[in-house]
Amino acid sequence: MTPEQTAKVAELNDLVRKEMKGGKWVRTQGVMATQYDGPGLYAMVARFEDFTEANNPHGERDAGVIKIADHVFFWKIDVFRDAECMYGAEEPWNPDASYRILTLMLMEEY
Repeated sequence: MTPEQTAKVAELNDLVRKEMKGGKWVRTQGVMATQYDGPGLYAMVARFEDFTEANNPHGERDAGVIKIADHVFFWKIDVFRDAECMYGAEEPWNPDASYRILTLMLMEEY
């Protein structure tokens, strides 16, 4: 990818993470079983900005970790060709040719 395409991927990933646009969120049973499943946790994911070289080596802002008490939550964005989620996107920088799924899970579920 070109630097411009990478920047567009990051922008689209931010859009699904912050505004739930261009894709959808899913959460695992492990997350649903915690007392933290709800608007507070979702807001923490949406506000996440602790991107570093270690957790964002390609500059796509597609994953992060949030710690709450004794729980470690992990979120990851996968990019598909469309909402059917059958195939990976060939042009993840193109909003008309990509669809994002943000999965929120407990770290031990990864």
